[in-house]
Amino acid sequence: MKITNELLESLLYEEESNTLDFKRDQYKFINSSDPEKAELLKDILAFCNALRRADAFILIGVAEVKGGESTVVGITEFLDDAHIQQFVNGKTQRPINFSYKNLPFRDKQIALIHIPVQQRPIYLRQDYGSLKKNVVYIRRGSSTSEATPDEIANMGHVDLPSSTQAIPKLVLKFKNTEDDHTDLLKVPAYKVQNKSGLLSKLNNLRMPEEDLLIVEKNKAVLDNIEDRYPDGNAFYPYKSDIVRDFSNKVLRAIEMVETDFEKLCSRIDLLSRSMEFAESYYSKIRAENTLHQTYTLLSISNMGRCPAESTILYITGSEKVMFLNLEKLRDLSIIMYDQIPDDISKIVEKAKQIEKGVNLPIMTMFERVRGTKDWLSFGALNLNRQFLHESRTHSSQLVDGKVKIILKRDLMHNHNITVPAKDIYLCPFLKEGEEADITYMFHASNLPDPQGGRLIVRGVEY
Repeated sequence: MKITNELLESLLYEEESNTLDFKRDQYKFINSSDPEKAELLKDILAFCNALRRADAFILIGVAEVKGGESTVVGITEFLDDAHIQQFVNGKTQRPINFSYKNLPFRDKQIALIHIPVQQRPIYLRQDYGSLKKNVVYIRRGSSTSEATPDEIANMGHVDLPSSTQAIPKLVLKFKNTEDDHTDLLKVPAYKVQNKSGLLSKLNNLRMPEEDLLIVEKNKAVLDNIEDRYPDGNAFYPYKSDIVRDFSNKVLRAIEMVETDFEKLCSRIDLLSRSMEFAESYYSKIRAENTLHQTYTLLSISNMGRCPAESTILYITGSEKVMFLNLEKLRDLSIIMYDQIPDDISKIVEKAKQIEKGVNLPIMTMFERVRGTKDWLSFGALNLNRQFLHESRTHSSQLVDGKVKIILKRDLMHNHNITVPAKDIYLCPFLKEGEEADITYMFHASNLPDPQGGRLIVRGVEY
């Protein structure tokens, strides 16, 4: 296989697996002890014996970043392929097919060990360092251990790719906060409320008409009061529409008590029950006020026999599981307060101050947290970095209620990539124990037909 910069770039966005490993530091080999040299030997043996249908790679001088682009740190010590070949193949019961290369990459020097698929099992003829003779070491996911008898029994042949089967096989999974890849996502279920109690709370949230009028009168000033998050991003917390929208939502909810009570219950606390497809600044804020996870990531795997080229993914929900942006989610979600919330009361109070000719500047959230007003140097730089990071790998958007993700790089066979999709939320309308499917469809330029599947979302009590 020809090692190209495009291949190296694509590997940076993938996760450690039975075909990929990242090593920040060079292996200890020159003038090193047997136990130190054994680490290199063990890794090569483990990848040789791994259950895989694609070439394996060890990138040296690269620090792994889970869920993002791994970092090229470079190396300053260089090994020689001939010396490593002699060292490894002098100890195994049969020669191993692999190569070691020192490579320039991104203005630094890295090293790459390339291990093709080959006959298994391979093991040591004699003990060496901490490694035992006749023991089969195997790579499972991102860890290495001793193979079981069943695994060894299945190593009698190599299932090499054939030209008639050389197509990608694409699979979508949820990736939760414990780094597990799963077909099942558990989300907080909604509860059926007491009708009379709910109506009483809603009536307590009715906005006085005089407050609505004074806010509307001072709309121009209120709408231009700017605040900033600690990351430097601007928002406008005193917009007059916030008050009007809150009032309208309360009135609509009161009407739904009689016309569609079940639907009303499914919208209560929808904002806190929904999950963003990214670990964003806002998802971290939400996590501080809830006991369940506030985000889940999407993991795309290619389990086929060749790279997936020009891949587009569509994810489709239903009435029970919708995909919404934050603005639409906030519009649908109903939060049951005991009284008119503080953010609404603050806007009304600010309008009353402006009416009296008092309009003092506010202290921004950024200023309170950072202790400075200089948001440009921190916030703008941070936001630009996030944008560039996402644009290198993929683009994501909502199209007619569907999630559309375009991969900007080929996805290697037997590899996977974690795809964040900011400001896209999975919104559940599920009771406890109720399940709903979401379906997905992959299109790729080298797929003869689209490939699809389904994931399950289940409502659980939190």
